[in-house]
Amino acid sequence: MIEAQDHSSLNETAEAVARQIVGVEHGAKRTIIWTPLAYPSGSLVGVRLTHDGSTYSITDMASAYEEARSVRASKSFGRHASHVAEGAGVGFIDRTFFLRGVRKEQLAGAIVALANCAHTAATLSVFKQAALDAREAEEKLFARLSRLFGKVEVHRPVVGVSGTEWDVDAVVNIGGQTALFEAVGVSKQSIYATVAKYHDIARLPQAPVRIAAVQNRRELGSMLGVLSQAATVIEEATPDETVVQFAKAA
Repeated sequence: MIEAQDHSSLNETAEAVARQIVGVEHGAKRTIIWTPLAYPSGSLVGVRLTHDGSTYSITDMASAYEEARSVRASKSFGRHASHVAEGAGVGFIDRTFFLRGVRKEQLAGAIVALANCAHTAATLSVFKQAALDAREAEEKLFARLSRLFGKVEVHRPVVGVSGTEWDVDAVVNIGGQTALFEAVGVSKQSIYATVAKYHDIARLPQAPVRIAAVQNRRELGSMLGVLSQAATVIEEATPDETVVQFAKAA
């Protein structure tokens, strides 16, 4: 009897957890199913479900494209999306993944397949763009620092208070003061990585100056506040004399 009660309780718990993992949003003529998959931005992958008489249609609502577009990766998204869709047998037209004529008994598998396509294409596009942006931002930063300070140490390891050895994009020494520079992209991953690195280094007994270089502060939105807690944030429009002042700050 006790075993039966335990099993019943387990089933109820599992069903409750499943309802929390997968969300459903009903509309007048469509339903959106929110899957456990998350895009790089943290937003969940959603699939719109509509009823077409005896069958169903599903689409990602171009959410994967919008995820890529938010980090300027829309150009590469089309290539990644077409390749991913072809491999999975999912349709892709006009920035949108879709499947039509899906029977009721096929819905679960179809939704999983389409959501995986959207997630994969967006993730590939975002990460590739992030790598390109990082390389370009580093090159611009190195050129600017070389012009302002002359000697610049590139990708120098700096050990934080935790004992972790961090790779820092650029290090300059000016007037006996060491200043660290990190090129930071607009993605949350780039910002969080810099914040973790700089917070660890900031706890050193004689912590160096920590500066984060971004293209445009406004592009970071609310994440600018997160980054500013760990570093002095400069942008491409920051005057050279201001950058030098920040580097000299004790």
